Amino acid sequence: MAQDLMDRNLLTGKSRLEVRDLLGAPDECGVDTHQTIATAATVVCGDPKEDWYAYKVITIARCRFWECLLQVSFDEHTYRVTSVAVSD
Repeated sequence: MAQDLMDRNLLTGKSRLEVRDLLGAPDECGVDTHQTIATAATVVCGDPKEDWYAYKVITIARCRFWECLLQVSFDEHTYRVTSVAVSD
Protein backbone atom coordinates (compact mmCIF):
# COMPACT_ATOMS: atom_id res chain seq x y z
CA MET A 1 0.00 0.00 0.00
CA ALA A 2 2.76 2.48 0.91
CA GLN A 3 4.58 1.91 -2.39
CA ASP A 4 1.33 2.34 -4.34
CA LEU A 5 0.61 5.64 -2.58
CA MET A 6 4.05 6.91 -3.61
CA ASP A 7 4.04 5.48 -7.15
CA ARG A 8 0.64 6.95 -8.01
CA ASN A 9 1.08 10.24 -6.09
CA LEU A 10 -2.27 9.62 -4.44
CA LEU A 11 -1.60 11.91 -1.49
CA THR A 12 0.06 14.85 -3.25
CA GLY A 13 -2.01 18.01 -2.82
CA LYS A 14 -4.30 16.55 -0.15
CA SER A 15 -4.96 18.38 3.13
CA ARG A 16 -4.09 16.99 6.56
CA LEU A 17 -7.76 16.13 7.12
CA GLU A 18 -7.94 14.26 3.80
CA VAL A 19 -4.80 12.27 4.70
CA ARG A 20 -6.30 11.36 8.09
CA ASP A 21 -9.54 10.32 6.40
CA LEU A 22 -7.62 8.00 4.05
CA LEU A 23 -4.95 6.61 6.40
CA GLY A 24 -6.29 7.21 9.89
CA ALA A 25 -4.47 8.89 12.73
CA PRO A 26 -0.68 9.05 12.21
CA ASP A 27 1.70 7.17 14.49
CA GLU A 28 3.86 10.29 14.82
CA CYS A 29 3.47 13.99 14.00
CA GLY A 30 6.04 16.72 13.84
CA VAL A 31 7.04 20.26 13.08
CA ASP A 32 10.07 21.19 10.98
CA THR A 33 12.33 23.35 13.14
CA HIS A 34 13.68 25.28 10.10
CA GLN A 35 17.25 25.24 11.29
CA THR A 36 20.20 25.17 8.89
CA ILE A 37 20.51 21.42 9.38
CA ALA A 38 17.34 19.53 8.51
CA THR A 39 15.78 18.69 11.86
CA ALA A 40 12.29 18.14 13.10
CA ALA A 41 10.60 17.99 16.46
CA THR A 42 8.06 15.31 17.24
CA VAL A 43 4.91 16.86 18.70
CA VAL A 44 1.63 15.61 20.07
CA CYS A 45 -0.65 15.02 17.10
CA GLY A 46 -3.19 17.80 16.82
CA ASP A 47 -0.71 20.69 17.00
CA PRO A 48 -1.96 23.27 14.45
CA LYS A 49 1.59 23.77 13.12
CA GLU A 50 2.42 20.10 12.47
CA ASP A 51 3.82 19.77 8.98
CA TRP A 52 4.59 16.07 8.74
CA TYR A 53 2.93 12.79 9.63
CA ALA A 54 4.57 9.38 9.95
CA TYR A 55 2.86 6.01 9.64
CA LYS A 56 4.47 2.66 10.49
CA VAL A 57 4.98 0.53 7.37
CA ILE A 58 4.89 -3.27 7.27
CA THR A 59 3.89 -3.83 3.64
CA ILE A 60 7.40 -3.42 2.17
CA ALA A 61 9.70 -6.43 2.57
CA ARG A 62 12.63 -4.52 4.09
CA CYS A 63 10.29 -3.09 6.72
CA ARG A 64 9.80 -6.50 8.28
CA PHE A 65 13.38 -6.39 9.58
CA TRP A 66 13.52 -2.82 10.93
CA GLU A 67 11.04 -0.02 11.48
CA CYS A 68 10.06 1.95 8.41
CA LEU A 69 7.87 5.02 8.37
CA LEU A 70 5.75 6.45 5.57
CA GLN A 71 6.58 10.14 5.91
CA VAL A 72 3.98 12.58 4.63
CA SER A 73 5.24 16.16 4.42
CA PHE A 74 2.96 19.18 4.21
CA ASP A 75 3.59 22.69 2.92
CA GLU A 76 4.06 24.96 5.94
CA HIS A 77 1.60 27.56 4.62
CA THR A 78 -1.16 25.59 2.88
CA TYR A 79 -0.78 22.33 4.86
CA ARG A 80 -1.23 20.29 1.70
CA VAL A 81 0.95 17.26 0.94
CA THR A 82 4.15 18.12 -0.88
CA SER A 83 5.97 14.77 -0.64
CA VAL A 84 5.61 11.18 0.50
CA ALA A 85 8.54 8.82 1.18
CA VAL A 86 9.43 5.73 3.16
CA SER A 87 12.30 6.09 5.59
CA ASP A 88 14.23 3.25 7.16
